[in-house]
Amino acid sequence: MKISIALCTYNGARYLWEQLASIAAQTRLPDEIVICDDRSQDDTVQIAQRFANTVNFPVRLFVNEQNLGSFQNFGKAIGLCQGDIIALSDQDDVWLPEKLARIASEFENHPNLGVVFTDAEIVDAALHPLRERLFESIRLTRSERLAIDDGRGFETLLRRNVVTGATMAFRAHWKPLVLPIEKNSYLAHDAWIALLIAAVAPIMRIDEPLIQYRQHDAQIQGVKAKERKAEPVSFYETHLNQLDAIRARLVTDNSSETLGRRIRRIDSQRLHLRARIQMPRNIAARAFRVTSELLSGRYHRYSTGFYSAARDLIHR
Repeated sequence: MKISIALCTYNGARYLWEQLASIAAQTRLPDEIVICDDRSQDDTVQIAQRFANTVNFPVRLFVNEQNLGSFQNFGKAIGLCQGDIIALSDQDDVWLPEKLARIASEFENHPNLGVVFTDAEIVDAALHPLRERLFESIRLTRSERLAIDDGRGFETLLRRNVVTGATMAFRAHWKPLVLPIEKNSYLAHDAWIALLIAAVAPIMRIDEPLIQYRQHDAQIQGVKAKERKAEPVSFYETHLNQLDAIRARLVTDNSSETLGRRIRRIDSQRLHLRARIQMPRNIAARAFRVTSELLSGRYHRYSTGFYSAARDLIHR
């Protein structure tokens, strides 16, 4: 089994060497690193080239002709990977030495496994530990953990993404399903990949922190960046459009019974989002719509239960 690392860079000179050095220090080395640089204006490319000359595994460096943005750059890097397992890497974290070995072991022991993701130690720019680990920070609940363990990873991810790309690896067999990555402001590349693969294969969570997940001012993604405090109608519309894209990617002529059930689950969430988008202004009609959605169970399956219902009832 060969492992590729898809690493995307953009003006990452400050932290890139530490990340690359942590990959070179793995107890199970990768079979290749694919680096796609999105037209950095600093020394990122030179650092990657210098690193490539110090290791005994292939480092394939590609510099984009034009800026692609984070999502599409990851899609390009994934498409160029040649391994059986693809591990995603940010440019500014630090991997613990056993990360690849632990992930490889899970894929080897579970031939049908589609995605593995792990906990992380959240650190500041100088790698000093912060108060919470990643799973604590995203409030990964006991019920969500049990659902993932019980084979209901898709249902969990349909409600909200709990997979962070910097900790994730997936089986390359599913590249045709996830590529091209839909460019959309609701689902980041990690959520897109995890949700699609979870519809057709099991996912696994490793509670052990296997990376130091660095938080700093210059990063695009991060714990705070992933928090959404507002739920405007435009957000629901964007979410609905993304579900349409997910559904279109999953629908095939020979859909399995399990996949058919999951497509119906997507359709149920689409109905819920349309109900929230089209919430009447009249208070009585709005109360009837909210009550109907509550009785259907969709507020609890796809939103935040009574909190979302109260929000729709009051804030309009």
